[in-house]
Amino acid sequence: MSLIPPIHGPTLWRLLGRVRMAAVAVIAFGTTFGPVQRLGFAQDQVLSLEVSESWHIDHSTHHVQGLAMNDESFWISSVERRAKVGWVYRVDRESLKVAAERKLVQGDQIHPGGIQLAGDDLWLPLAEYRPHSTSTMLRLDAQSLETKHSFDIDDHIGGVAVDSRGTVYAANWDCRQFYLFDAEGKLLHRTKNPTGVAYQDLHWD
Repeated sequence: MSLIPPIHGPTLWRLLGRVRMAAVAVIAFGTTFGPVQRLGFAQDQVLSLEVSESWHIDHSTHHVQGLAMNDESFWISSVERRAKVGWVYRVDRESLKVAAERKLVQGDQIHPGGIQLAGDDLWLPLAEYRPHSTSTMLRLDAQSLETKHSFDIDDHIGGVAVDSRGTVYAANWDCRQFYLFDAEGKLLHRTKNPTGVAYQDLHWD
């Protein structure tokens, strides 16, 4: 794989402009996922959210962190705070049944973040449940949810997006900083978030 050259300020922000950032992705109630909602909004009217579609998924859930989807499946990440366990689920869109699930615990890392579907891969950060801590960036098989590759990050990562070149865009706790890595985990750039918005989930658009 060819190395991606360092990316500096203005170029970085042009690239981040192509990352769709969502403060709200999933609304979960009680002991079920339902409803998973697609929220439609204008870029300059983030506070005027309207539900355009909704799917009820009858399965236990906890504190939802991220959502990804294609025509066949939903992928949902969540954390079970009392049990100190993270989860990732793949849900069949036709039956709305959980087709695959995986418990996520790596030492003190039990907090999955937002997720990104990129081809056959599902990217997911798994972090300690506190800021200024550590994370493992996981590249999972999107169908089986088994790990294909991973790398360590010396910060709590809460959101991830991946472009067509394999560049990994990551945001830390409360999205105070953005990071750029290559697909193998080499840090390319880091910059502060000038907006002050604590984005929960990122997606390359």
